[in-house]
Amino acid sequence: MPRLVLVASLILTGCASTHVVSTGKNTYLASVRFCGVCTAAVVATQAAADYCAERGQVSTVTNLNTVFGSGAADVQFTCSSAEDQKPSRPDKGTSTIEIK
Repeated sequence: MPRLVLVASLILTGCASTHVVSTGKNTYLASVRFCGVCTAAVVATQAAADYCAERGQVSTVTNLNTVFGSGAADVQFTCSSAEDQKPSRPDKGTSTIEIK
């Protein structure tokens, strides 16, 4: 009986193999394979976010590759501080519209 429960839970949740590797200076690739009923792109994006969060940073996705129906996705991303994510506009993100 426990074996049946394990097999059923794997079928319902899907199996995902996730790997994060460095591909250059502050550039990483999160690859997800064998994602049954899960959405591989979401799992890979979450892996990227988790990877950066472990380092006290936030992720920025720079490229996303999926093949529909394949259960696989690749997410290229960078990690940076939350401060670097803030807008750098001189008007601090606000604009004035003048009607003449």
